[in-house]
Amino acid sequence: MLGEIRSLPVDDEQLGERIRQLKDAVQHHVKEEEGEIFAQARELGDERLAELGRQLQERKQELMGGQRRRAA
Repeated sequence: MLGEIRSLPVDDEQLGERIRQLKDAVQHHVKEEEGEIFAQARELGDERLAELGRQLQERKQELMGGQRRRAA
């Protein structure tokens, strides 16, 4: 959605609607995380959460490293 919004000219009639759609999608995503995903995560326990956090951090570093190589 961001890519589409960025590609639209500022005076495009669709721009406002696309921004509203993005806002709705982000709000839905946040509500879903807060209502469902975080509740499930709390049930996992500290040890499992720490392991998942470590895995997420490693994956993020892999992805960010890949972006840096492409940009260079």
